Amino acid sequence: MMSILKKGSGMIKHQGRFFTALLCLVVASSSLRAVPYCAFRSQASNSARELVGWAHEVNIYNDGLCEDYKTFALTFEYSRSFDEKGLARGLIGIDCLDNCECPTIKISGSRVADRGEKDWLADYFGLPTDFKSTVTLNPTIKTYLVDFAGYWGLDSWRKGLYFRVHAPVVHTRWNLNYCEEVEARGVASYDPGYFGTVSITRDRLNDDFFSYITACNVPDLGRTRDLNGVNDSGQVIRFEPLACSKWVGACDRVSKTALAEITLAFGYNFWQCDNYHAGFNLRAALPTGTRPDCKLFFEPIVGNGHHWEIGAGFTGHYTFWRGCNDDSSLGVYLDANFTHLFKDRQCRVFDLKNRCNSRYMLAIKLGQPVENLFAGTPPIIPDNPPSAQFQHAFTPVANITKTFVDVSVAIQTDVTLMFNYSKCNWGVDFGYNFWGRSCEKLRFDACDDCHNPLINNRRWALKGDAYVYGFTYDGVHPPNAPLSPSQSKATLFKGTNNFVGPDINTATNPAAGINGIGPSRNPGVDNVQLANLVSGAATLLDESPGAGGNQPTHTSFDPIFITPQDLDICAARTKGTSHKLFAYVGYTWEDNCGCYIPYFGVGGSAEWGNRNSCCPTDCDNVVESCSSDGECSPCGSDNDGCSKCALSQWALWLKAGVSFD
Repeated sequence: MMSILKKGSGMIKHQGRFFTALLCLVVASSSLRAVPYCAFRSQASNSARELVGWAHEVNIYNDGLCEDYKTFALTFEYSRSFDEKGLARGLIGIDCLDNCECPTIKISGSRVADRGEKDWLADYFGLPTDFKSTVTLNPTIKTYLVDFAGYWGLDSWRKGLYFRVHAPVVHTRWNLNYCEEVEARGVASYDPGYFGTVSITRDRLNDDFFSYITACNVPDLGRTRDLNGVNDSGQVIRFEPLACSKWVGACDRVSKTALAEITLAFGYNFWQCDNYHAGFNLRAALPTGTRPDCKLFFEPIVGNGHHWEIGAGFTGHYTFWRGCNDDSSLGVYLDANFTHLFKDRQCRVFDLKNRCNSRYMLAIKLGQPVENLFAGTPPIIPDNPPSAQFQHAFTPVANITKTFVDVSVAIQTDVTLMFNYSKCNWGVDFGYNFWGRSCEKLRFDACDDCHNPLINNRRWALKGDAYVYGFTYDGVHPPNAPLSPSQSKATLFKGTNNFVGPDINTATNPAAGINGIGPSRNPGVDNVQLANLVSGAATLLDESPGAGGNQPTHTSFDPIFITPQDLDICAARTKGTSHKLFAYVGYTWEDNCGCYIPYFGVGGSAEWGNRNSCCPTDCDNVVESCSSDGECSPCGSDNDGCSKCALSQWALWLKAGVSFD
């Protein structure tokens, strides 16, 4: 039931404003991916919490009577997540963790000698090239809830007819609980050309990773200047702060308070007696909760993401034993709800295909006009310049992959099997609950250029570890010129110029650079060509003076831009299942004189969500294809390429109510 998405690949045509040709190729390994947004189980979807405590107060069989009855209940719940390591693995992705068993992230600069393969590149965060730190995460979610519930037996209309409503008010607190241990704050400056026209000294850089990811601090790159530090064009070079998918402070928590959903059910028990009943209902959930807004990475959500829900439910019970004096009984109860989550427009941030957490990489702005820049190898230098040139700005990839998508879920399942033992006025409920949600379908709006800077604007490319300026020393031409570099194959861990330690001289460090060309000469940029000042003449631009300044540098002809087709729509889709055990003890004042019967009880539950494992799946390195509507072909019989996302948590309940004739 959980894997109901249609199989297949290729282009799927859609009417209206949706892509007709978005084809995404992703690596189908749901246990390895990072998930930019986890759509957890709504706090309102909990048939176990609804059923306990009032099983004898609803679905009542009144033999020979056609009178209405009703009951109202308040449930107070406190829940807290556990399995913090599994949650961290799901949020960061196993591919981006240095240590999976104890989820940690390593941050290191491009010139750290012993950089690990999974070290996040510190250069992207405005940190020195010799910076090193370790980040540990221990995320938690705490939730306080009050569920207002009511049930009306409408026997005066027709025996077995009923109406019920649930409306939980939720206050939830989310905390990443992270810490950063800085091993080396670094002292190195950036060479001229790497970010600006002059050296960017340590005092103008960030102090640590969290000053960037949390406080939105950015390095001061100043203005374009000549080699003597004098203003050239005076153009400000911008390093834009992270505006999307930010982390909250290490000691801070973020919270939301809202009415999750209003769930309504109108049903009919077609088979009913003292010892059993069976019936169906039509269900709907009114979206009163919150939806993601892209600003935070671990963002608190109340409800189901603001979806309308419509579906059906089944309810039934059978009492298979009663005591001699009819003062005790043992019965089994089943509630099963199935709903469809209708399309809702949500803000999401996306990674790039096959690159976990690439939203934290750095993009470079390229555009026109193109001045004093040509590409080619002397003596033949074309007279047409590259299509774009560095435009004095950098931004995190998350800032440009933020967009609005239409999100829907084919089916959500919430099933509770409960046993009830009653004796005199006491009752004990215990049982099992299953929750599952099929894979989200994401539809990206190709015409929404108001909200996505990638659409119709070919101006952003991956910077990687590329130098963005070339230099001259002849005193005739301008002292520097912006290049047109892009590194489309860069990752969160490294660029493609191949820096290997602090020594960038290929004579003394042959492992650095590419084919004997030092990394400061841009040998790893896309469509690599020598950078020239003028066409038809051998007037080459040289590498950074900080790296020697006596060798020609390279640029892209032409650069490769980030496009909407690069967004990893498939990897951003989530599904989930969880298994819950619960128990409840209650007391009902059935001997109360009057027309009302109060009841009260306490209980709790433990829920285990499917989580990311440190063991690779059989789907590793299997390529799947998917269309613009998020329908992806599975890479295995038990894997549809959708990331698993379900919360493990325990909860305590207090439930009080009163029934009326």
